[in-house]
Amino acid sequence: MVCWFQQAIPTKGNKMTVEQKKDRIWAEIRQIVLDEGPTPEEIDANMAESGIDPACREALISQLIANRCAEIAALSVGPFKGMPLPLVLAAWTDFTMSVAAEQLEKLADDVADEEVDD
Repeated sequence: MVCWFQQAIPTKGNKMTVEQKKDRIWAEIRQIVLDEGPTPEEIDANMAESGIDPACREALISQLIANRCAEIAALSVGPFKGMPLPLVLAAWTDFTMSVAAEQLEKLADDVADEEVDD
């Protein structure tokens, strides 16, 4: 049995175009989100085989979707094109942290303004 993540790896005789790779990833994401088709079934089978607690399924699936989206970003035109997956995820994390820091700073300013008004 071939694992779901091995299906997207082209072999010598099975070259995929970038668009085909992205289409395959989007199809997997759709199956995961809808919880229908072979991808979620294989995830469940692999979890059972590996002894992963079924209660962890939702967290695992959310991480899987994020990783698959990062793969699409690395395959698509834009600032992440050609980046290795860990760097795409790190860039997203950096952006998220900077937005959160800005929001916290704004919140602190709002609280300080309210205290001055009192």
